[in-house]
Amino acid sequence: LGKRRGALRLNVPPRSRGIIEIPLPRQRDAGSADRSVPTWPGDGLHLEFHDGRGWLVDAYHLIFPATTEKPETLPHGPNSHSNDTTPTILKEEQLLTVRGRRFAVDFDRTTGKVRSATIDGVAALLEGPTLHLLPLSDAFVREPDPKTWTLRNLQTHVERARVHVVVAGTYTGVEGQHELVIDGAGGIEVHYRFARTGPDLAVRESGLRFAVPRQCDMLRWRRRAEFSVYPEDHIGRAVGEAPAVPSHVNRRASPPRWPWSQDFTPAGSNDFRSTKRNLLSATLTYTKGSGVHIESNGKQHLRCAVEGDRIAIYVNDWYGGTNCRGFFEWQGNYGTGKVISTGTVIEGIVRLRLMAPK
Repeated sequence: LGKRRGALRLNVPPRSRGIIEIPLPRQRDAGSADRSVPTWPGDGLHLEFHDGRGWLVDAYHLIFPATTEKPETLPHGPNSHSNDTTPTILKEEQLLTVRGRRFAVDFDRTTGKVRSATIDGVAALLEGPTLHLLPLSDAFVREPDPKTWTLRNLQTHVERARVHVVVAGTYTGVEGQHELVIDGAGGIEVHYRFARTGPDLAVRESGLRFAVPRQCDMLRWRRRAEFSVYPEDHIGRAVGEAPAVPSHVNRRASPPRWPWSQDFTPAGSNDFRSTKRNLLSATLTYTKGSGVHIESNGKQHLRCAVEGDRIAIYVNDWYGGTNCRGFFEWQGNYGTGKVISTGTVIEGIVRLRLMAPK
């Protein structure tokens, strides 16, 4: 607990119950001379259980209800820009630009999609948003096919000092719209609503896809984890950071001298490309700290992947399933997917913020 450490010997037989009493430091309550209250140094109580051989059996990290949990912030978090200035809208023959004091978001007027977003002159987004449905049957097929996108309408209006850009259109088998709400601080809130017009489709991911430049490759995240303690190199840890390509001194070492999480694949390291379920926040940044911040509520799931000259960001409102049909271990862990039938509405909100260099 903080800097205090201790060990207790338990007399609790197997398959039974018992009570563990841990002595904690106490201090006099300034509001009352007659009672004392516990003090909670550090960020909680860390417990480890070892068996008679000294092997670690289980571990927990407890945050006390009496402690006001401080919101965790990621290193190099979003910069606080002034939000009292309404962005301006500039229309040219091929571009529609929403410009703030330090940022600009360019839309292609032919497709309605974001062509680029920059902050302090540094590229933060290269494309997006695109509706993303990952078929259960094939992890390498993009559904709906972005090449089939047809713009039907592109409209803008200003409301409460924020610019709204409404992009309506169709894909093969899907129709609907994105509405991007851009504020003066570089925040981009994407509301999407689409309806399935094609045949039933079984998926394991459903959400939006964005892309950042390839050099914007440091991922940091915070999520609502299943457990309170993870090994430092575990891809499922609650808070962490991972570069797309780890720097190994000797890449040909046999056996490898780094953990499995840092093994490299064409999509990035295992740590980088693994899905961060129940996301609270994340950033993708350059070395100097500029990039994109993603805000969530613990109900969305993030996956990043190196794709050629860019890094794809998938923010999913639904995640689960595997194409290993009939394998109980896989289906037991990941589920059997979700069927999006004809007429099903696919909708959600994704919140981004452009981050300036440090």
